Amino acid sequence: MLTPTSSATSSRNNECSVDGCDSRAKARGWCDRHWSRWRRHGDPLAGARSRQPTDGVCSSCATAPIYALRLCMACYTADRRHGDPSIRKRIRAKGTADERFVALVDRRGPDDCWPWQGKLHHGYGRLVVDYKPVPAHRLAYERVYGPAPDGLVIDHTCHNDSTGCPGGDACVHRACCNPAHLRATSIGDNVKAGLSRAR
Repeated sequence: MLTPTSSATSSRNNECSVDGCDSRAKARGWCDRHWSRWRRHGDPLAGARSRQPTDGVCSSCATAPIYALRLCMACYTADRRHGDPSIRKRIRAKGTADERFVALVDRRGPDDCWPWQGKLHHGYGRLVVDYKPVPAHRLAYERVYGPAPDGLVIDHTCHNDSTGCPGGDACVHRACCNPAHLRATSIGDNVKAGLSRAR
């Protein structure tokens, strides 16, 4: 962290106290940019946008040049559409809701996650039933255990047991449809489990 002495000295010189920044100091010895970062994140060095190397290759396919977020254009588009840069074409299923559900779930071992292969929304699988989008993991729970009691939500126990999951939209457990990994819980308990994992 920056020391008050370096801030005061830099303020007298009218330069930002952050090393390598030649901008004029405005407040607390920082320039507008670093002061805004301190206000937003509590640290003048936090929240900086990382610049993408122009001569690098895609981190997913390792062949094409980088377009954005260390991915080539094809992998970036696939990641935005399907939540996975390796998926080039989303699986489309026809038939009843149950037939489409079975076709879009990648069933693996009984203890493994069963990832959803269809459309994702914030990392969660979705299936349109009677013209309404329904979370795929809720359908999986209801197929085995019946409807969830009123006021309860479906929690992924595979996420709670994982130690290296980043959480948020990047959480791979959100797409899991294995009924053995699902439980009905209160909204408060679900939020507490997510917060404890994030910490």
